[in-house]
Amino acid sequence: MRKLFLNLFILTILFNLTGSLQAQAQTTSPSPVKFRSLEVDFWPEYDQPEMLVIYRAELDPSVSLPTDLTIRVPARVGMPHAVATGQTNASLFNVTPTRQVDGDWALITFNTAVPIVRLEYYDPALDVSKEQRIYQYSWPGDYAVDQLMLQVQQPCDASNMQISPSLGTGTMGSDGLVYYNGSFGPLSQNQTFDLTMSYQKASDCLSINTLNIGSELPDNTPGRTTLMSILPYLLGLVGVLLIGGGILWYWMSGRQRETVSASRRGRRQNRQATYAEPSREVRAGPEVDVSDGAIYCHQCGKRANPSDKFCRSCGARLRSG
Repeated sequence: MRKLFLNLFILTILFNLTGSLQAQAQTTSPSPVKFRSLEVDFWPEYDQPEMLVIYRAELDPSVSLPTDLTIRVPARVGMPHAVATGQTNASLFNVTPTRQVDGDWALITFNTAVPIVRLEYYDPALDVSKEQRIYQYSWPGDYAVDQLMLQVQQPCDASNMQISPSLGTGTMGSDGLVYYNGSFGPLSQNQTFDLTMSYQKASDCLSINTLNIGSELPDNTPGRTTLMSILPYLLGLVGVLLIGGGILWYWMSGRQRETVSASRRGRRQNRQATYAEPSREVRAGPEVDVSDGAIYCHQCGKRANPSDKFCRSCGARLRSG
Protein backbone atom coordinates (compact mmCIF):
# COMPACT_ATOMS: atom_id res chain seq x y z
CA MET A 1 0.00 0.00 0.00
CA ARG A 2 2.80 2.37 0.87
CA LYS A 3 4.48 1.54 -2.42
CA LEU A 4 1.29 2.42 -4.32
CA PHE A 5 1.03 5.81 -2.59
CA LEU A 6 4.71 6.51 -3.32
CA ASN A 7 4.26 5.78 -7.03
CA LEU A 8 1.19 8.02 -7.21
CA PHE A 9 3.11 10.80 -5.49
CA ILE A 10 6.01 10.52 -7.96
CA LEU A 11 3.63 10.52 -10.96
CA THR A 12 1.88 13.64 -9.63
CA ILE A 13 5.21 15.48 -9.33
CA LEU A 14 6.27 14.46 -12.86
CA PHE A 15 2.90 15.53 -14.26
CA ASN A 16 3.11 18.98 -12.64
CA LEU A 17 6.72 19.41 -13.75
CA THR A 18 5.86 18.53 -17.35
CA GLY A 19 2.96 20.99 -17.38
CA SER A 20 5.17 23.72 -15.96
CA LEU A 21 7.84 23.18 -18.63
CA GLN A 22 5.22 23.27 -21.40
CA ALA A 23 3.76 26.49 -20.04
CA GLN A 24 7.22 28.02 -19.82
CA ALA A 25 8.00 26.97 -23.39
CA GLN A 26 4.78 28.57 -24.59
CA THR A 27 5.60 31.75 -22.68
CA THR A 28 9.13 32.06 -24.08
CA SER A 29 8.25 31.16 -27.68
CA PRO A 30 8.80 34.10 -30.07
CA SER A 31 5.80 36.20 -31.00
CA PRO A 32 4.60 35.98 -34.60
CA VAL A 33 5.96 38.69 -36.86
CA LYS A 34 3.58 41.49 -37.70
CA PHE A 35 3.86 45.09 -38.84
CA ARG A 36 2.78 47.94 -36.65
CA SER A 37 2.52 50.00 -39.84
CA LEU A 38 3.19 49.44 -43.52
CA GLU A 39 3.36 52.28 -46.04
CA VAL A 40 3.53 51.42 -49.74
CA ASP A 41 4.53 54.27 -52.06
CA PHE A 42 4.00 54.19 -55.83
CA TRP A 43 6.10 56.59 -57.91
CA PRO A 44 5.41 55.94 -61.61
CA GLU A 45 8.03 57.18 -64.09
CA TYR A 46 10.01 58.89 -61.35
CA ASP A 47 13.62 58.35 -62.42
CA GLN A 48 13.04 55.35 -64.71
CA PRO A 49 10.21 54.57 -67.15
CA GLU A 50 8.86 51.98 -64.70
CA MET A 51 6.90 51.87 -61.45
CA LEU A 52 9.02 52.53 -58.35
CA VAL A 53 7.45 50.69 -55.40
CA ILE A 54 8.69 51.52 -51.89
CA TYR A 55 7.84 49.53 -48.74
CA ARG A 56 8.35 51.38 -45.45
CA ALA A 57 7.44 49.17 -42.51
CA GLU A 58 7.74 49.26 -38.73
CA LEU A 59 7.67 46.01 -36.78
CA ASP A 60 5.27 45.64 -33.86
CA PRO A 61 6.99 46.10 -30.44
CA SER A 62 5.93 42.55 -29.50
CA VAL A 63 8.20 41.04 -32.17
CA SER A 64 11.38 39.50 -30.76
CA LEU A 65 14.50 40.90 -32.40
CA PRO A 66 16.57 39.95 -34.28
CA THR A 67 14.26 38.13 -36.65
CA ASP A 68 14.13 36.94 -40.25
CA LEU A 69 11.68 38.56 -42.65
CA THR A 70 10.48 37.18 -45.98
CA ILE A 71 8.57 39.57 -48.25
CA ARG A 72 7.16 38.48 -51.59
CA VAL A 73 7.58 40.71 -54.64
CA PRO A 74 6.70 39.96 -58.28
CA ALA A 75 9.33 37.67 -59.80
CA ARG A 76 9.49 39.91 -62.88
CA VAL A 77 11.20 42.71 -60.91
CA GLY A 78 14.37 40.70 -60.25
CA MET A 79 16.48 41.61 -57.24
CA PRO A 80 15.09 44.59 -55.29
CA HIS A 81 16.76 47.95 -55.88
CA ALA A 82 17.42 48.40 -52.15
CA VAL A 83 16.78 46.68 -48.82
CA ALA A 84 17.64 48.56 -45.64
CA THR A 85 16.94 48.46 -41.90
CA GLY A 86 17.42 50.98 -39.12
CA GLN A 87 16.44 52.15 -35.68
CA THR A 88 14.69 55.15 -37.26
CA ASN A 89 13.78 56.25 -40.78
CA ALA A 90 16.73 58.66 -40.70
CA SER A 91 19.34 56.00 -39.86
CA LEU A 92 18.93 53.25 -42.44
CA PHE A 93 21.70 50.88 -43.48
CA ASN A 94 21.65 48.57 -46.48
CA VAL A 95 21.45 44.81 -45.91
CA THR A 96 22.03 41.98 -48.36
CA PRO A 97 18.93 39.80 -48.92
CA THR A 98 18.52 36.41 -50.54
CA ARG A 99 16.09 35.81 -53.41
CA GLN A 100 14.19 32.63 -54.23
CA VAL A 101 11.64 32.39 -57.04
CA ASP A 102 8.33 30.67 -56.28
CA GLY A 103 6.07 30.79 -59.33
CA ASP A 104 5.05 34.39 -60.06
CA TRP A 105 6.61 35.57 -56.83
CA ALA A 106 10.15 36.03 -55.56
CA LEU A 107 10.80 35.52 -51.85
CA ILE A 108 13.11 38.24 -50.49
CA THR A 109 14.58 37.12 -47.16
CA PHE A 110 16.79 39.12 -44.81
CA ASN A 111 17.51 39.48 -41.10
CA THR A 112 16.86 42.58 -39.03
CA ALA A 113 17.76 43.48 -35.47
CA VAL A 114 15.95 46.83 -35.59
CA PRO A 115 12.27 47.70 -36.08
CA ILE A 116 12.39 49.88 -39.23
CA VAL A 117 12.46 48.14 -42.63
CA ARG A 118 12.60 49.58 -46.13
CA LEU A 119 12.43 47.76 -49.47
CA GLU A 120 12.39 49.26 -52.98
CA TYR A 121 12.00 47.75 -56.42
CA TYR A 122 11.23 48.85 -59.99
CA ASP A 123 8.30 47.09 -61.66
CA PRO A 124 8.40 46.91 -65.48
CA ALA A 125 4.71 45.98 -65.53
CA LEU A 126 3.90 49.68 -66.05
CA ASP A 127 3.39 49.94 -69.83
CA VAL A 128 4.61 53.34 -71.01
CA SER A 129 4.27 52.57 -74.72
CA LYS A 130 0.68 53.88 -74.74
CA GLU A 131 -0.77 57.18 -73.61
CA GLN A 132 -3.18 55.32 -71.33
CA ARG A 133 -0.93 54.02 -68.53
CA ILE A 134 -2.34 51.26 -66.30
CA TYR A 135 -0.76 49.55 -63.29
CA GLN A 136 -2.06 46.90 -60.89
CA TYR A 137 -0.59 46.03 -57.49
CA SER A 138 -1.35 43.31 -54.94
CA TRP A 139 -0.16 42.93 -51.34
CA PRO A 140 0.12 39.14 -50.85
CA GLY A 141 -0.55 39.24 -47.10
CA ASP A 142 2.82 37.96 -45.93
CA TYR A 143 2.30 39.42 -42.45
CA ALA A 144 -0.47 40.97 -40.39
CA VAL A 145 -0.57 44.77 -40.56
CA ASP A 146 -2.13 47.03 -37.95
CA GLN A 147 -2.24 50.02 -40.30
CA LEU A 148 -1.76 50.04 -44.08
CA MET A 149 -0.99 53.39 -45.72
CA LEU A 150 -0.73 54.06 -49.45
CA GLN A 151 0.79 56.96 -51.35
CA VAL A 152 0.68 57.56 -55.11
CA GLN A 153 2.83 60.21 -56.77
CA GLN A 154 1.36 61.68 -59.94
CA PRO A 155 4.03 61.77 -62.66
CA CYS A 156 4.85 64.89 -64.64
CA ASP A 157 2.65 65.70 -67.67
CA ALA A 158 0.04 63.18 -66.39
CA SER A 159 -3.69 63.85 -66.33
CA ASN A 160 -6.94 62.08 -65.49
CA MET A 161 -5.42 60.20 -62.56
CA GLN A 162 -7.70 57.34 -61.48
CA ILE A 163 -6.95 55.22 -58.36
CA SER A 164 -8.97 52.35 -56.92
CA PRO A 165 -9.63 52.21 -54.03
CA SER A 166 -9.87 55.97 -53.91
CA LEU A 167 -7.10 57.92 -52.15
CA GLY A 168 -9.04 61.17 -52.15
CA THR A 169 -8.01 64.47 -53.69
CA GLY A 170 -4.34 64.93 -54.42
CA THR A 171 -2.27 67.58 -52.64
CA MET A 172 0.74 69.50 -53.93
CA GLY A 173 4.01 68.47 -52.32
CA SER A 174 6.99 70.73 -51.61
CA ASP A 175 8.74 69.27 -54.66
CA GLY A 176 5.98 70.48 -57.01
CA LEU A 177 4.43 67.04 -57.59
CA VAL A 178 0.91 65.93 -56.64
CA TYR A 179 0.50 63.17 -54.04
CA TYR A 180 -2.52 60.98 -53.20
CA ASN A 181 -2.64 59.42 -49.72
CA GLY A 182 -4.93 56.93 -48.02
CA SER A 183 -5.03 54.78 -44.89
CA PHE A 184 -6.46 51.25 -44.69
CA GLY A 185 -6.38 48.26 -42.37
CA PRO A 186 -5.81 46.52 -40.19
CA LEU A 187 -5.08 43.46 -42.31
CA SER A 188 -4.65 39.94 -40.99
CA GLN A 189 -1.95 37.56 -42.18
CA ASN A 190 -2.70 36.10 -45.65
CA GLN A 191 -5.28 38.86 -46.28
CA THR A 192 -4.51 40.40 -49.65
CA PHE A 193 -4.99 44.00 -50.76
CA ASP A 194 -5.25 45.17 -54.38
CA LEU A 195 -4.76 48.61 -55.95
CA THR A 196 -5.26 49.76 -59.53
CA MET A 197 -4.25 53.09 -61.05
CA SER A 198 -4.41 54.65 -64.49
CA TYR A 199 -3.54 58.02 -66.03
CA GLN A 200 -3.05 59.75 -69.36
CA LYS A 201 0.48 60.75 -70.40
CA ALA A 202 1.84 61.41 -73.89
CA SER A 203 5.43 62.45 -73.10
CA ASP A 204 8.45 60.50 -71.88
CA CYS A 205 9.11 63.04 -69.13
CA LEU A 206 10.54 61.67 -65.87
CA SER A 207 9.38 63.34 -62.68
CA ILE A 208 12.87 63.73 -61.25
CA ASN A 209 13.75 66.13 -64.07
CA THR A 210 10.93 68.51 -63.13
CA LEU A 211 11.49 68.84 -59.39
CA ASN A 212 11.59 72.43 -58.16
CA ILE A 213 15.22 73.55 -57.98
CA GLY A 214 16.09 74.64 -54.46
CA SER A 215 12.99 73.08 -52.93
CA GLU A 216 13.23 70.74 -49.98
CA LEU A 217 12.97 67.15 -51.23
CA PRO A 218 11.11 64.56 -49.17
CA ASP A 219 13.24 62.42 -46.85
CA ASN A 220 12.25 59.32 -48.80
CA THR A 221 13.59 60.61 -52.15
CA PRO A 222 15.80 57.84 -53.57
CA GLY A 223 19.48 58.74 -53.54
CA ARG A 224 19.05 61.57 -51.06
CA THR A 225 21.74 61.81 -48.39
CA THR A 226 20.59 63.13 -45.04
CA LEU A 227 22.70 64.60 -42.25
CA MET A 228 21.95 61.65 -39.97
CA SER A 229 23.19 59.16 -42.59
CA ILE A 230 26.62 60.85 -42.86
CA LEU A 231 26.92 61.90 -39.21
CA PRO A 232 29.00 58.80 -38.22
CA TYR A 233 31.50 59.59 -40.99
CA LEU A 234 31.71 63.25 -39.91
CA LEU A 235 32.33 62.23 -36.29
CA GLY A 236 35.01 59.78 -37.43
CA LEU A 237 36.73 62.50 -39.48
CA VAL A 238 36.65 64.90 -36.53
CA GLY A 239 38.18 62.22 -34.32
CA VAL A 240 41.02 61.59 -36.80
CA LEU A 241 41.73 65.33 -37.04
CA LEU A 242 41.80 65.67 -33.24
CA ILE A 243 44.21 62.75 -32.88
CA GLY A 244 46.44 64.08 -35.66
CA GLY A 245 46.39 67.57 -34.15
CA GLY A 246 47.33 66.17 -30.73
CA ILE A 247 50.29 64.26 -32.16
CA LEU A 248 51.48 67.34 -34.07
CA TRP A 249 51.15 69.55 -30.95
CA TYR A 250 53.10 67.05 -28.83
CA TRP A 251 55.87 66.84 -31.45
CA MET A 252 56.10 70.64 -31.88
CA SER A 253 56.09 71.25 -28.12
CA GLY A 254 58.94 68.73 -27.75
CA ARG A 255 60.98 70.52 -30.43
CA GLN A 256 60.32 73.84 -28.72
CA ARG A 257 61.45 72.48 -25.34
CA GLU A 258 64.68 71.18 -26.92
CA THR A 259 65.34 74.58 -28.53
CA VAL A 260 64.76 76.45 -25.26
CA SER A 261 67.03 74.05 -23.35
CA ALA A 262 69.80 74.45 -25.93
CA SER A 263 69.46 78.23 -25.78
CA ARG A 264 69.66 78.22 -21.98
CA ARG A 265 72.76 76.01 -22.03
CA GLY A 266 74.41 78.38 -24.51
CA ARG A 267 73.67 81.40 -22.35
CA ARG A 268 75.09 79.68 -19.24
CA GLN A 269 78.30 78.81 -21.11
CA ASN A 270 78.67 82.39 -22.35
CA ARG A 271 78.19 83.76 -18.83
CA GLN A 272 80.78 81.37 -17.42
CA ALA A 273 83.30 82.35 -20.09
CA THR A 274 82.64 86.07 -19.48
CA TYR A 275 83.14 85.78 -15.71
CA ALA A 276 86.25 83.58 -16.00
CA GLU A 277 88.37 85.87 -18.20
CA PRO A 278 88.71 88.85 -15.84
CA SER A 279 89.61 86.60 -12.92
CA ARG A 280 92.45 85.09 -14.89
CA GLU A 281 93.76 88.57 -15.76
CA VAL A 282 93.69 89.65 -12.10
CA ARG A 283 95.47 86.56 -10.92
CA ALA A 284 98.10 86.78 -13.63
CA GLY A 285 98.93 90.45 -12.93
CA PRO A 286 101.05 92.67 -15.20
CA GLU A 287 104.29 91.41 -16.66
CA VAL A 288 107.44 93.08 -15.21
CA ASP A 289 110.61 93.29 -17.23
CA VAL A 290 113.67 93.09 -14.95
CA SER A 291 116.23 92.29 -17.61
CA ASP A 292 117.89 95.76 -17.36
CA GLY A 293 118.32 95.64 -13.53
CA ALA A 294 115.71 98.31 -12.90
CA ILE A 295 112.99 97.95 -10.25
CA TYR A 296 109.38 97.69 -11.40
CA CYS A 297 106.17 97.48 -9.41
CA HIS A 298 104.91 93.93 -9.41
CA GLN A 299 101.34 95.23 -9.11
CA CYS A 300 100.99 97.90 -11.80
CA GLY A 301 104.28 97.52 -13.68
CA LYS A 302 105.45 101.09 -13.22
CA ARG A 303 109.20 101.70 -12.90
CA ALA A 304 110.38 102.77 -9.47
CA ASN A 305 113.46 104.48 -8.23
CA PRO A 306 116.14 102.32 -6.57
CA SER A 307 115.47 103.94 -3.17
CA ASP A 308 111.66 103.58 -3.27
CA LYS A 309 109.98 101.16 -0.88
CA PHE A 310 106.47 101.68 -2.27
CA CYS A 311 105.17 102.23 -5.81
CA ARG A 312 104.65 105.89 -6.61
CA SER A 313 101.74 104.95 -8.90
CA CYS A 314 99.59 102.35 -7.09
CA GLY A 315 101.10 102.39 -3.61
CA ALA A 316 101.93 98.68 -3.52
CA ARG A 317 104.96 97.64 -1.46
CA LEU A 318 107.86 96.99 -3.77
CA ARG A 319 109.65 93.70 -3.71
CA SER A 320 113.36 93.88 -3.23
CA GLY A 321 115.46 92.35 -5.96
